[in-house]
Amino acid sequence: MGITHQGEILSVEYMARLCVSLGLSAPSLIEPSQLRQYELVNLLKEHVILIVYDKDKNNEPTTRYHGERAHWLLITGFSFRKPLPSFSSRGRIHNHRVGDDCFYKAQKAPTESATLHVFAQHGRSRLRQLWSWSKILESNRSIVRIKPGTWIQPENLQDHLTNKAVCIKLKSVY
Repeated sequence: MGITHQGEILSVEYMARLCVSLGLSAPSLIEPSQLRQYELVNLLKEHVILIVYDKDKNNEPTTRYHGERAHWLLITGFSFRKPLPSFSSRGRIHNHRVGDDCFYKAQKAPTESATLHVFAQHGRSRLRQLWSWSKILESNRSIVRIKPGTWIQPENLQDHLTNKAVCIKLKSVY
């Protein structure tokens, strides 16, 4: 079925069906790694994307847990600028946190060589953050298992989550 005892959704197909039942317009399944940068940029002008990623302790995408800390991520916008580093009192660099009012939507897509960052929000976070799209894709591709316990896991988790995402068309405000 793609859902756990605790209600966690482990399938993009099930998430798309849930979106339909909630009245969201035209959810579709995509293979994000197959999109070229300009295609993703054009898609994000009128859509949001739900994708599963493995989160690190600071919510950033990681590949080291292989899915044991998998969560849904909402992609809402993009930027071709690198995130501004912010420094803790110990001088370590952290991702710059971006508030709700900080969206950058380009009128035209830059060249393929530009580094694409996306505005992303983890389900349990109040803040949007600016992360590298390639790191999110790497994290998504690393999902091969979930944390052991009372979870119901599909036979092949990769068939349900890896290189798959839900694309939801934004409703017109006009």
